[in-house]
Amino acid sequence: MEPQVEKPNTSAVRPPVKSRSSMNGPLYMQTSKNKVLVRRVKRKDEGPMRALARWFLENQTGLSFNLITLIFLTHICLPKARPHTSKFFTLSYYNPESGKYAIGSNDYHFISFCIVLFTGLRAFLMEQLLAPLARQWGISKRKDITRFSEQAWMLVYYSVFWTLGTVRKPPNTPQTWKLAIHHTAYPFV
Repeated sequence: MEPQVEKPNTSAVRPPVKSRSSMNGPLYMQTSKNKVLVRRVKRKDEGPMRALARWFLENQTGLSFNLITLIFLTHICLPKARPHTSKFFTLSYYNPESGKYAIGSNDYHFISFCIVLFTGLRAFLMEQLLAPLARQWGISKRKDITRFSEQAWMLVYYSVFWTLGTVRKPPNTPQTWKLAIHHTAYPFV
């Protein structure tokens, strides 16, 4: 008697089409020798600038994280670079006599750091926390998930900064809720 050998099923089972966890468009999946290839459908009218803008949009979390990590690691590991990298983390032009800060060209470093930080934070929260929360609460359309995520981000952002702006008391002022006092010798930085 010959031993029977089972023949493997030659028809490849294709996994169901899944969309990416981000909200930036549909992807389609294709299998090739047990490897799953994920490709984006190329649009006909998409030029190089639009493709670059789409790439920035799809990778804004990773790009922001990598830029901030690069600046931090450069600041920590290269002592000679600290005079240049500290401009990204601190306010410049401190006047010790008045205790205030002046305006100058090095402020652009700090502003650009804040832009990258908040862009990455917004993208991370919207894609990794708020969009899954919307799906869990039963929102299924991509447009509605995006709108929910944007509105929830605005709620988080304004809740934090409104609270900080309201609670922050000007120095040497006992009357916190008299608004005219808040604008005396403004800004208090």
